[in-house]
Amino acid sequence: MKIKTNKTIVVLDILFSYSLRVIGLAILCLLINSIGNLIFGDLFKSEYLFSIAFIPFVELIKTFPRNITYPLTLNATLIDKTITVKTGLVEMMIDTLDIDNIENIEYRYSIIGKMFGYKTITIQNYGGFIQIPYVHNAESIVKIIKERKNHIPNAETIEAIEDQQTEKVELKLFYESKTKH
Repeated sequence: MKIKTNKTIVVLDILFSYSLRVIGLAILCLLINSIGNLIFGDLFKSEYLFSIAFIPFVELIKTFPRNITYPLTLNATLIDKTITVKTGLVEMMIDTLDIDNIENIEYRYSIIGKMFGYKTITIQNYGGFIQIPYVHNAESIVKIIKERKNHIPNAETIEAIEDQQTEKVELKLFYESKTKH
């Protein structure tokens, strides 16, 4: 079963998030400049702000391509008791997780995700985690994962088990009748 994610909402959310970070960085620089001028007067040089703001700004620029390509190239599937997440443009990463090893499942959503009904699912196991961003109907996906983990059969599974048991009983009766004659 392919887990559907919304690529358009992801791009909007990432752009919104990065815009807020840049605005926050600009406000921080203005605040530090005002406080520096207030406390130190002419001794405070605004060039100091460049050194303070440079590292966070470089971090924003450095992480942007990775953060935008990860959800756009993401392909998540749930097959039997295995979750597989494939992502990457230049370097492909394939991460698999056995449902039996899951310790915790979390939801996370941003303002835009909440507006459009999308959540990021984080599935944690003993050695790490898998994130599947912007999943529509995340609750139903998690329910399916929990059913498979806990071996809770759904209606189709129950029907299949009942059919198998009926066939076994019929087969047993058939062989018993053959062996008696």
